Amino acid sequence: MDIVVTEADGLPEGSYVSIRIGDTRRQGPYRENETFRFAPSQHATMKVDLFQYLGGTTVGMYKLKSDEGHVERVSLPGGVSVSCKCLWEQSVVEAERNSKKTNDESSSEPRSKLRQSRHAATLAATKYLDDNAVQSTLQSMVRCLLDAQPKDALNFMAMHISALVQEKRIAEGGACTIDDAIDVTRREDVTTSTSRQQEQKTTMPSDIQVDQKEKGASTDEVEQESASKEEETTAKEEETTAKGEQASPKDEESPTTATDASPAASLLSSGERHKRSRKRAMKRKKSRARRRSSNKRSKPMLTRPKTRKKRK
Repeated sequence: MDIVVTEADGLPEGSYVSIRIGDTRRQGPYRENETFRFAPSQHATMKVDLFQYLGGTTVGMYKLKSDEGHVERVSLPGGVSVSCKCLWEQSVVEAERNSKKTNDESSSEPRSKLRQSRHAATLAATKYLDDNAVQSTLQSMVRCLLDAQPKDALNFMAMHISALVQEKRIAEGGACTIDDAIDVTRREDVTTSTSRQQEQKTTMPSDIQVDQKEKGASTDEVEQESASKEEETTAKEEETTAKGEQASPKDEESPTTATDASPAASLLSSGERHKRSRKRAMKRKKSRARRRSSNKRSKPMLTRPKTRKKRK
């Protein structure tokens, strides 16, 4: 059986709703469409109570447990104060004494020692937590975490604790402000993260750098080979041109020296010159084609070569 609080008019902020059906009570802060679950019952009425939140604080119980006459004064914001005192029930103490008397001495002594040791351990733990204000710091940290809701919760908590540590140091020594301390911690985190990124960059791509160096060396060797081939081809062309120039003056001198030269001889010399020029042009074309083929072989294949289909 569920009871839903749908709306509330004139209810101040921070109010609490309490619903009691029979002996069971459900209580919680007011929220729209808040459900309160109960066991199915045949009661004809239910009691609804509204409470307003005035304030709250944490109180250590070490002094209350250790000293029965101690009265703890609790002050709340808005001028509200409350006094508390811890009383041990006599029935519980008497029951413990009667159980100790009825049990054998051998069995009662170790049990009493264990209880005393456990009680002493709990008292020491509560004293330590109260002296160092661990519970209040954790509560404040959780509240700040829920208000901010950052992506990196662990880093946020670490920053919060470091800021509290710096605040404590400043309160003791008075060196700098809390904002400066927080900035210092943030800078340290940034420097550590940047140093880690640089180490990863320097260590990871070492294999890639070696491969790039090897590739660069191979391309340089190919370029040197192509340059040497070009030099050889140019030297051969120069030799052929020099031979042609040496042969052409002889042909030119023949008509001048020979008095009985005919026009047919001049035609033959011009035809030979034309043939030689054509041979030179063919040699140049062949050398250019060789250079292009060598350059194509030296370059890596970026695309997959097309496969020719076999003819049936």
